[in-house]
Amino acid sequence: MASTDVPGESSSGSKPPPARNFQVLEAVLHASIYDDHKDQLIERLKGMTDPFSSSFEEHEMVFALTFPESNEGPDVQLRLRRRFNLDLWHVRYVGTPIADKCPAVCRASIDSVMYTKDMMDFVKHMGFRLIYEFVMKGWVFTRGPIKILVYKLCTTDKPGIYSKELIKPFGTSHIVEASIPVENEDTMKYSKLLKDFTDQLMPLVEFRKVEYFRPRTGQFAKSS
Repeated sequence: MASTDVPGESSSGSKPPPARNFQVLEAVLHASIYDDHKDQLIERLKGMTDPFSSSFEEHEMVFALTFPESNEGPDVQLRLRRRFNLDLWHVRYVGTPIADKCPAVCRASIDSVMYTKDMMDFVKHMGFRLIYEFVMKGWVFTRGPIKILVYKLCTTDKPGIYSKELIKPFGTSHIVEASIPVENEDTMKYSKLLKDFTDQLMPLVEFRKVEYFRPRTGQFAKSS
């Protein structure tokens, strides 16, 4: 694991924006690649991205605040991420994606950093409940404002215990995620910038606009 740590930033490159602009829009595209072809993608990205890259291994927990009496929209979700054995948490709220015709999913996000040994008590007292958790191991690359994550999802044989011998890989693929901050609410411009970059990674991977917020149909949503 690379030791390129920056205070207030997780090793997967999730850096909170300046305090004066804590809420931002981002455009996101997703893809996946079989484990057997992952190394080819990593080498391709090394040749296309900035010289800096880093490996990471982090634990993420996703909490939800439900409103049983309300039928308006999805539950409020809070994502907590940390490196192993550290009490410095990256806290992230991801808003409901904007319904538009952009070629990428555009959504609001709010980032913060919290240092505490009582994170579980904190979120439970606010009414949040844990809905799922996972461990992610992978690499982060940048190309200017674009961030690319390539990571493997892992689970633990014993929930709540995350020792190395209990962490097991999940599935036969790596997830690939590309994102870019959206300035001046110009979602179409930045979505196209992101799509133009990710198209260069074909045919190794094909990025798509995954409308995960819509009812499941068993198929990826097609890009506009």
